[in-house]
Amino acid sequence: MLKTNLLSLLASVFVFSLVLVSCESNDTSQEQQVIETDTVQDESESQRAAKVKKIFYTIPSPVEMASIIKKSGAPFDKSKLNDVNNANKYTVAKSQALNLGMYGADLSYASMFDQNQESIYYLSATQKLAKDLGVEDAIDNQVYERMNNNMENRDSLLQIVSEAYWSLNGYLKKDGREEISALVIAGGWVEGLHLACSHLTPDNAELKKRIAEQKYALKDLIALMKTYEDKDVLTSVIADLESVQAIFDGIKINKGKTETSQDDSGITVIGGSQSIEMSDEQLAEVATKISKMRSQYTQ
Repeated sequence: MLKTNLLSLLASVFVFSLVLVSCESNDTSQEQQVIETDTVQDESESQRAAKVKKIFYTIPSPVEMASIIKKSGAPFDKSKLNDVNNANKYTVAKSQALNLGMYGADLSYASMFDQNQESIYYLSATQKLAKDLGVEDAIDNQVYERMNNNMENRDSLLQIVSEAYWSLNGYLKKDGREEISALVIAGGWVEGLHLACSHLTPDNAELKKRIAEQKYALKDLIALMKTYEDKDVLTSVIADLESVQAIFDGIKINKGKTETSQDDSGITVIGGSQSIEMSDEQLAEVATKISKMRSQYTQ
């Protein structure tokens, strides 16, 4: 029960930190899934909403994440996470937001490996930073309850997540701090990719594929952050992300033929084959760049 509650909390507030994208980006299908919200009032907010939803809809469920990481056969490794004691030293909003996203990813990782005590520690760290940012009341217990009741229903879960995000974004908007939510997403993305690279083994082709596919999520993340004009707090982070994007630009993902089939329950499943062209050198370059960024953000 603890694990479910933790993952529900993670999904509602820190879902953007689970960023190992599933399959290639499909702009048409994702745009059809964009949920209309009353909080989107102007063109920039509409663009932002579309980018956020595209990121959300390429995020695998916690169960999928656990399966991919555990395929590597690696045991839980606390040293890969940002020390919870560091939470006390983040006193600037930028650092608090980035590390809120990072601790969210770490919380998910600990939960996946059934590390209940560590999960409690990371839950406390995320709650502390949320309180420091003044957003601890942005999402109420009813959201957590809905999460718990829909953990196995991906579409319902993503709709709840989307609503929760805009609740948080609206809360920040009142204070003129909408860009803080973008920093949380960025921090989670960095930590999620760090954890993926840390678990990669030569025989884990699935995880390597997911890492390569980060080029899609990264493109949308950068576009999202650029919708916030004249926000100096985002400038250096955007530059960091663009330096990673330069590496991903050299990674090729070749789309194959779309295939349609039915699963055991008779539900139609649409999928497709694709090939990844990513050298060991490119992979190492991504891992090194992310490691350096992460070190800067967690100091």
